[in-house]
Amino acid sequence: MIGTAASRKHRCGLLLPALLLGFVPLRCATSPSDSDRVRTLMGRNDRLLLETQLAAADDVDAAGIRACLQEMAENLEQAGRFRPFAEEWKNREYPRAMASAVDRLRDVVATEWTPQNREDSYIALRAICSQCHSRLVEAAHE
Repeated sequence: MIGTAASRKHRCGLLLPALLLGFVPLRCATSPSDSDRVRTLMGRNDRLLLETQLAAADDVDAAGIRACLQEMAENLEQAGRFRPFAEEWKNREYPRAMASAVDRLRDVVATEWTPQNREDSYIALRAICSQCHSRLVEAAHE
């Protein structure tokens, strides 16, 4: 029976929690870990690497390249402040590795990209990215 008091009570009993859930923001039970934050920053750097490659196309966009590289360096500096590993000795080594990568990246930022040197500059940039990725993967699996 649709109009009975019992059925209205049942519908209201289901409606009230639905309304509350709709108006109460849901939150994750835990905040992101440092390793999740580092992965996010490295993902951003992967995107910036692709943007750098596009900016180094036929008409080299030196300002666009410089902006991408500077943002990559900032991401690496920020990543170096986290403690992404369970083992303390890895966390002690990690900031030094990130600082080294930032120093090498700053050298690439200082290079004026031209059609003549863009391939070598991009290779140098990829080498920095590969070293960081391999260190993170090796450390995570040790």
